[in-house]
Amino acid sequence: MVEPGNRQVVNDMRLVESVIQTAGGQGYTLLRNGQGSTVHRRAVGNTGLIEPVDAAEAAAVLQLLEQDLFTVGGLHWVGTGRRVMQAHAILVSTPLRRRAARWRTYRRPAAR
Repeated sequence: MVEPGNRQVVNDMRLVESVIQTAGGQGYTLLRNGQGSTVHRRAVGNTGLIEPVDAAEAAAVLQLLEQDLFTVGGLHWVGTGRRVMQAHAILVSTPLRRRAARWRTYRRPAAR
């Protein structure tokens, strides 16, 4: 389980849908250190490289982890280009993938 923090609640459904889609495809990793956890996105391709995500995307991933919609998986070797370290994979369940596919079919109201 991810340590709860003083994060803002993410209510942007487009961001949440995008995070679910990225987690199911490209993937996210969770680096744990003494100060907490940081979220990184896997680089395109099967290179083992990771890249940092912006604060809003990280907050959405951590919120989905806290709500047990994402699961923390096993450790994998990843790199940032300079360092090689172990990070946990972030997993998406099949029911959440199906729910997200349903959400994509809903008609959205026009933006104000």
